[in-house]
Amino acid sequence: MTVCGRVASPSKSLLAAASAAAHARNAGHLGVHAKSVAVDFARVREHIRDAINTIAPVDSPEALRDAGVEVVTGVARFASPRTVSIDDGTTLRFRRALLATGASPTVPPVPGLREAAPWTSDTIWDLAEVPRRLVVVGGGAIGSELGQGFARLGAQVTMVESGARILSKEDPDASAIVRRALETDGVRILTEHRLTRVTGSRRHGGTAARRHGGTAARRHGDTREPRLRVGRAL
Repeated sequence: MTVCGRVASPSKSLLAAASAAAHARNAGHLGVHAKSVAVDFARVREHIRDAINTIAPVDSPEALRDAGVEVVTGVARFASPRTVSIDDGTTLRFRRALLATGASPTVPPVPGLREAAPWTSDTIWDLAEVPRRLVVVGGGAIGSELGQGFARLGAQVTMVESGARILSKEDPDASAIVRRALETDGVRILTEHRLTRVTGSRRHGGTAARRHGGTAARRHGDTREPRLRVGRAL
C-alpha cells in the first residue's frame, strides 16, 4: 500500500470526522447549540476504510502501468551517474533521477517502548475505539494532526516533543498558531521534554515517564491508553 493508503487518506478522513465534531461543539457563536456531541468511532473507522477503498484503484502500481509508467519493484542503488541497479539484476538508465522513497514509522530507543507495542501512524487505524488518554511522541506534522484529531474525537491527548517547539521545520509564527489551536482543542503540549521510560502494554495501559531538564515526571494510563509513536524516518 502506498503512503496515500497508509497515512494520507486515513488521516484526512479522521480529521474530517474530528472537524465535524469540533464545529458542532463550537457552533454557539452562530446561534446553533448542540447539547452533546456523540462520536460513533465504529462509523468513523468505516468512513476511513471507505476512503482507502476509493483511492486504492487509482493509487496502485497497476494504475501507473495503465497510464504508461514502467513500474519496477526491488531494492535500487546508483551504479553510476546515469544508471541504477535493481537487486534482481535489472539495470535502468536515466537522464534525470528523482528520489521519492517515502518514509516509515520509527520507534525511538526508549526503555520499554518497543515492548509496549506502541501504535504508529501506519497502525493507529486499527484502533477499535477512541482511547481515553493518548500520549503522542513527537510534535511534527503527523503527530500534530493526529493529536488534534483524536482530541476532537474525545481523547485526552498529551504531546511530548523534545525540541523547543512543535513543527520545528516550519516558521516560528506558524508553529505558534498551530500550538494555540491544539491547546484550544485540549491537547496538552510538553516541549523540551524527552520520553525516558515506558511501562505496561497496549492492552493494559501503563506509564510513560518523561524528563524536562533535570526534573522527571510520569504520565499514567489505563486500559484504554495506547502510546502512539508517529515519527517517520526515511
